[in-house]
Order: sequence, then structure tokens, then C-alpha cells
Amino acid sequence: MTIMSDEPIGSDPSKESPPKVVLRLGYAGLIPFAALALAIVLFRPDPFLQETAGMALLAYGAVILSFLGGVHWGRALYEPDPELQTRDYVLSVLPSIFGWCCLLLPLASVGVLLLILGYIWQVTIDLNAVRQNILPSWFGRLRMLLTGGAILSLLIGGVALL
Repeated sequence: MTIMSDEPIGSDPSKESPPKVVLRLGYAGLIPFAALALAIVLFRPDPFLQETAGMALLAYGAVILSFLGGVHWGRALYEPDPELQTRDYVLSVLPSIFGWCCLLLPLASVGVLLLILGYIWQVTIDLNAVRQNILPSWFGRLRMLLTGGAILSLLIGGVALL
């Protein structure tokens, strides 16, 4: 099974469903979230391994949050209105800064649980862009599904670390 397709990404923003490659990559991106949350639970008898898995979940979550902000950077590149372009550039870097701050916290559990707020904020921004027809409708549905999986994994991992 190949994850690549001949279907161009972004060729028709009015499409009702995402390109297959986007679905495959999105679902594949949930695997580390779920695997690391499970590792945190299973490594409970070994505090070192559990904290290591917690730091890995925190780092992965911060990286993905940063990636999600990049959607708005890409959007800003094509925005003709300078005021809206500035807004999109700012919205694109805030997830990176927030994720980085979470990485600086002394306890992985606190950082992981705070990342949930970052994901909620980011999906709210993305859904607002969908409502404004800035992003395709399928993007909002996919973001809700993937964000739900990420948040569930972060919640399981964060609570198990406490």
C-alpha cells in the first residue's frame, strides 16, 4: 500500500473529502501519539522509562502543534490583504512558541497536559478559517478527528504521568 497518489493536493478547495494521501498521513501521525501514551501507561513500574516516554510524547506533541501552525503561514503567503496576511503570520508562529514553552517545563506531565490547551486553541483557529471559507470544509472535519485523537492520547499520557 502506497501513501503517495497522483491526486494533486489543494487542487480543488471545494472538494468534500481530503486527498487520500492527506488521510493516510494524518492517521499515521496519530500512531506516535497513541504508542507513546500506551508506553507511559505500560512503563508505570519503571519511573525512568515512563518519564522518557512522557518526554517523547511531549516533544512529538510540540512538534506537531508547530506543524499545524504552519498551515496559516502557507495561507498567509497567498493573502493579498496585508492586515490579514499579518494576522495569519502571527497565528502561524504562536503554536511553535507555545509548544516550545511546554518543552521547557520541568515535568513532562505538566507540559503534556498544557499541550492540550494548545491543540484546542489551534483547532478553534482552524475551524474559524474553515467557516470563513479560507480553508476547505474537509480540513475542518479532518482536524477535529485528528485533534481528538491527539488530545485523547495527551490526556491519557499526562494523567498517567501524574
